[in-house]
Amino acid sequence: MKTFNHLFVVLEANNDTQPALMRAEQIALLNKARITLCLGANSRMHQIEKDIAALGDSVSEAQIHQLLTDNCQKFLKKLAEPLQKKAIQIEFSLGWSDDAVDGIIEAVEKSKADLVIKSSRHHSKIKTLFYTPTDWKLLRKCPAPILMVHSEKPHLPQNMLAAVSALAIDEEHSKLDLQVLDYASSISQLFQAKLKVINAFTPVPLGVSLDGTGVYQDEYLQDLQQEHHLKTLELTRKFSISDDQVETRHGDTNSAITECVTELNIDMVIMGTIAREGLAGLFIGNTAEKILESLDCEILTVKI
Repeated sequence: MKTFNHLFVVLEANNDTQPALMRAEQIALLNKARITLCLGANSRMHQIEKDIAALGDSVSEAQIHQLLTDNCQKFLKKLAEPLQKKAIQIEFSLGWSDDAVDGIIEAVEKSKADLVIKSSRHHSKIKTLFYTPTDWKLLRKCPAPILMVHSEKPHLPQNMLAAVSALAIDEEHSKLDLQVLDYASSISQLFQAKLKVINAFTPVPLGVSLDGTGVYQDEYLQDLQQEHHLKTLELTRKFSISDDQVETRHGDTNSAITECVTELNIDMVIMGTIAREGLAGLFIGNTAEKILESLDCEILTVKI
């Protein structure tokens, strides 16, 4: 059973609404957790431009640093005050790294937080061809589980979907499945939410037709689906997840998850992600990133 005693919230520097903070508040009240509010100091630079100009040409780097620190602390205290009135313990973390993601990662590692929560937004496909969004970078690099929240919702998630790959290709993916189910079981119990587990697999075709599409036999697909389903049940039973909460589908993983989210009115998807670097990491979004961009529900990603 996973615990969520320390929440790390990555704030939107210039937004009045903070969906991630709202969700963190709800979890903290349920679990008596403490919250660290993280803000990239440089993201507030435009807020002190007038103050810098008022100091004239003689302004020093130390003065700018102090102005920025004061501005950030004022912003953080304003956000923290309503939570502190509810007896939630709040800590502050200011990031000074030129790279926002590196600053967040460094702060997360120091905090040893159980869960990182961040507001997220969709990005255009053209933009992601040439620029890796901050959310994607965090999914790849962050050592702690990350909950991405798209919008402020007053109610807690009531329908959750955990995605696994029961016949994992290697030991790393097998461990990842166990992590996904552990977190899914834990957070669904915390929220008293309904949990569904899906195992999507892509069958290898028995042949290729003249038009280039794969050829399958019904009996072959049924046997393969049964094999995947039984393996999934082996995993889910370790976490006392009932068999009727488990479903196996053949087809593209992204499509299967998207279909389930729509059919079951899913509020949160829990899935694993593998950190990748180099050209593959720059140009090819993995399943978690594609799901993050295609769905409006919350996404909780975990690593081993």
